[in-house]
Amino acid sequence: MKKWLSVAAVVVLCLSLVIGAACGGGKTGEEGVKELKFGFGMALSGVLGAYAGLPARDALNMANEEMGVFEVGGQKYRWKLFFEDNKFNSAGGVASATKLIFEDHVDFMFQLGADATMAAYPYCHERKVILDGSGLPATMLGPDKPYLFQTNGTWDYYWPNFFDWVSREHPELHKVVCVSSDDLMGHGVLDPINKNCDYYGLDYTNIWIPPTGITPEWYPIVTKVMSHDPDIVFIPQLAYDAMWEMGYKGIFFDTNFEEELWGEPNWDKAAGHVYLTGLAAQGPWPEVKAFRERYKERYGLTLMTYAAGIPMSLWAWTAILQEAGTADFENDLDKIMETAETAVVDCPYGQFMYTGEVINGIGHCGTVESTLNVVSGPRQYELIRLLTVEENAAMTHKIYSR
Repeated sequence: MKKWLSVAAVVVLCLSLVIGAACGGGKTGEEGVKELKFGFGMALSGVLGAYAGLPARDALNMANEEMGVFEVGGQKYRWKLFFEDNKFNSAGGVASATKLIFEDHVDFMFQLGADATMAAYPYCHERKVILDGSGLPATMLGPDKPYLFQTNGTWDYYWPNFFDWVSREHPELHKVVCVSSDDLMGHGVLDPINKNCDYYGLDYTNIWIPPTGITPEWYPIVTKVMSHDPDIVFIPQLAYDAMWEMGYKGIFFDTNFEEELWGEPNWDKAAGHVYLTGLAAQGPWPEVKAFRERYKERYGLTLMTYAAGIPMSLWAWTAILQEAGTADFENDLDKIMETAETAVVDCPYGQFMYTGEVINGIGHCGTVESTLNVVSGPRQYELIRLLTVEENAAMTHKIYSR
């Protein structure tokens, strides 16, 4: 198993990057270094572009610079990253995928968003290009999509930690209300929540809102939520204040809690009532924390949870190639895929592996250790429970095996 790059190694590789770029040489400026092309289709415009896509692009470029040259099977490599605006929709998925494949000739592709991912996949399948998607329910992956993997937004593995804890610690809570966009991405988020509710015997109601990309007027939506007298609510953080104004006393759960999106949070109401699971920025990952601090120093902005998770695709697949001992996507694609399906590798988010065959017949669902945090005070988060990657997978698979 490969250990992730130490700080010292990162420094050395960064220096080699600078020196190599200055000296010139082969295809990427250094003799003997082969170039691998990684294409990213992401929302680079609109509200989601500002919130996630553009910060993720900058984070990926920074992660790639810090990684610099890496070795696979005795050969030196460097990633060259390509970015296209997929507009977080199906049409954008097609447009970005065709550009990345037929013009940029990428070796590997990532698509942000479930709708863009599924629209892009047929083109990747035809060309035998691995597509690392995001936001899909695990049931949408399968043997008929052998080149589809999912590193980010594997929602099926984000929620069990929270619902298992609720069932043990708060058996008096029964009614769950969830609000999400009525598109493939939104269903990818709520379908696994519904699966957990069924498993733990909770009543649930889904409220769907249009996938407009525009911040809605929350009070009519919150009025509808409150009409169900909920104990537990999944709703965008921007609606929390309206919920409290209407007298909500229950708890919220989500994968992130972005202080920068809320202005001046009502910490008294949040404390003990907002629970975070999945890849929450408050997780116990010192390398991720240090990366986010370097990002803020460089760009003057906070790298929020969703965007901070996307470089995991670059980190994890680099480690998988090193474990496979080859980065020859043309001749060794089967070996690379087999390694991805079986290896447990290290990345800044801890141990990482693809799993989930019990759900979809092939696996390919990216899984890391799972955290459960609760807001405990002003900018304070208490870690309630940490599951290893194996424990997280086992808990999820138990739910789907019933």
